Amino acid sequence: MNKLTIILLIIVSLQANATDYYFSNRGSDATGNGSQAAPYASIEKLNTLNLNPGDRVFFKRGDTFYGSITCGGSGTSGNNIVFSAYGNGAKPIITGFTTLSKTTSGNWTQISTVPNIWETTNPVNNGLSTELRIVTVDGRDMEMGRYPNHTSSWGGYLKYENHDGDSAIIDNELPTTTNWTGARIVIKYASYMIDTAIITQHIASGGGSRLSFDPEKIKKKSGLPNNWGYIICNDPRTLDVHGEWYYDKSTKKLRICLKAGTTPANYTIKVSSIAKTFTATDRSYIVVDDIRFEGANEYGISFQGSKNGSSNTVVQNCDVQYCGLNGLHCGVNTDADYNWLVLRNFIADCHDVSVYARNTRGVTVYGNTIKRNGLLTTMGGVGTQALIGVWCARSNYTLRRNYIDSIGYVGTRWTASDVMIDSNYITNFTLVIDDGGGTYSGNGGSASNRKVLHNVIVNGLGNAEGTNRKDFRSYGIYLDNSSNNVEVAYNIVGNCKDGAFYLHNSKNINVHDNLFYGSSIGQRQVVWICNDLDGDQNMISQLQFKHNTVIARARNEWVMKIFVRPADSAYLGLIDEASGATAGTNLNNGIDSNIYARPFNQDSAAIYAIWGTYVAGSEQKRYYTNAQWEKAFGHDVHTANALRLAAPGVNDDKAFQFHYNFSTQDSIITLDRSLIDFKGSVYAPGKQYKMTPYSGAVFLDSKAAPPPKNNKRYQHSD
Repeated sequence: MNKLTIILLIIVSLQANATDYYFSNRGSDATGNGSQAAPYASIEKLNTLNLNPGDRVFFKRGDTFYGSITCGGSGTSGNNIVFSAYGNGAKPIITGFTTLSKTTSGNWTQISTVPNIWETTNPVNNGLSTELRIVTVDGRDMEMGRYPNHTSSWGGYLKYENHDGDSAIIDNELPTTTNWTGARIVIKYASYMIDTAIITQHIASGGGSRLSFDPEKIKKKSGLPNNWGYIICNDPRTLDVHGEWYYDKSTKKLRICLKAGTTPANYTIKVSSIAKTFTATDRSYIVVDDIRFEGANEYGISFQGSKNGSSNTVVQNCDVQYCGLNGLHCGVNTDADYNWLVLRNFIADCHDVSVYARNTRGVTVYGNTIKRNGLLTTMGGVGTQALIGVWCARSNYTLRRNYIDSIGYVGTRWTASDVMIDSNYITNFTLVIDDGGGTYSGNGGSASNRKVLHNVIVNGLGNAEGTNRKDFRSYGIYLDNSSNNVEVAYNIVGNCKDGAFYLHNSKNINVHDNLFYGSSIGQRQVVWICNDLDGDQNMISQLQFKHNTVIARARNEWVMKIFVRPADSAYLGLIDEASGATAGTNLNNGIDSNIYARPFNQDSAAIYAIWGTYVAGSEQKRYYTNAQWEKAFGHDVHTANALRLAAPGVNDDKAFQFHYNFSTQDSIITLDRSLIDFKGSVYAPGKQYKMTPYSGAVFLDSKAAPPPKNNKRYQHSD
């Protein structure tokens, strides 16, 4: 018998021995055999099975199964272990929720009537060793009680005026009539960071209070800043708004505040009682398909294990909702590609990260819908690695055709080589903390082959509440410290509070053929190029910024702002024209062939440059119109001067129309009035305009005059 025959016999044997197991609420663990005719009933039974390559586990559609699946084996290449659904109807549900009784007698005790607070008579979470993270009321994810409420002034933060190292804050206004010892403090001490610790002491300080806590729980180690914000939570005395709750870890009882005049019988109240609803540890070749997971106190679907201990897993067509930490979690640290595929899932209402693969190489996230991640300030993750839609810090990471909406911090974060961020729709981000972006990269160093292409990124709202500043810092595309070697092209970016594109201390960046559109509220610039750190590794160099359309929407908005050191100044050609130096010597026409437009203030300076910032007392600040910018430095010699306003009385907010198509199909829009685009084309009312997938356009009321006919941007190619 030859070797090929032996291999074929082994494969046939494996396939013949593969088993299908069926689970139904009408099944029986005692009398069933796992067949479709006699299915098993419970996850407890499933967890006793030793699964082999090729085995498949099917849950009946329309049924709900309580518990935590522990994957009991690994597949092989071509013989995955599969968890999926059978029958007709809605996806089968794997739930970690316990539904609390609606019957008040014997199950609930009313603690007070104003506010209307109820407490469970018996423990509700004997299965959890950690704090409770998920409580829903009629399907709505509720935040634990907090003081002050999020509707209060300053975005629901108290202010501390002083601090004592990293272990205490002093609030001059907080009275000591309520002693908050034992409650939790949530501190916002940077625009992009919140942290939390237990209050160990609350004593009087002057006319206010001193709150002490364990400094090891706070990641800020260089001294807390003054005049920032904090919240008190995890204390029953904070309950005063419908749905707010408190969980006592010692008694394992739940208190909840409800609308006046109602009782728990009026609502469906659920609490998480399972840490993870699916776990695979050191398992490979696993497919999880077409199942709904909900109510995990930590992770919905979790792949764990030793370094390089597993690979080749797929999560597809699943719903993952109401997770106390991460929706999909891959905690495997790999040196080679893990090959994790996350395909066409719906992931929502996770408190920290929707898709987490920080230390995992070889991750593809495709076609998913991700919503409402990290929105509960007191209950999300902490530090700079939290409240993120998709987080992958290792190489060979692809994020394509995802819909990411309503994120506490950044839509997607990435760092390493071989990254493709392509054709995604990212909207409504930096809602809890800011100084972040729709897509964010930092500390890439020598990483290479990184591309951000064809994305629609809009509505970076920012959140300056609880900080000592008034400006909102949110960017569509944010390339932070050492985000080197990145191509940014064909993106549609707009309505972001502090800029559509922010380049910060990075080099070898190629930005071309993008539409960058401003914001009417609070934005200072559309494009920001900034180096505020010393050292050649942070130099802004090898920048190509070409064939972009940059539109300032507001009258006081800079088309471009540049903030650099002297060394960068030489590269960028930012040399004071009065010095007589040759402008743009090292630029090699890196900034050219763009359209810049500030239609409601076009004749005034639209470009703001600051350089020499590390030479005390000799900083240079200049403001340039497009023509002055070209004349002074030789920049943008093929750049158009775009639209001018002909009727100053036109409202500059209502005059604009910003359209984009974030679908995979062409779309047609019908223009509601006479409009002009920034290429000079005029459209009559009722005109239909075709938009290809992941494209966009900005139109202006036709009361604005068309651009000059000699628009050099569209005559020149290089």
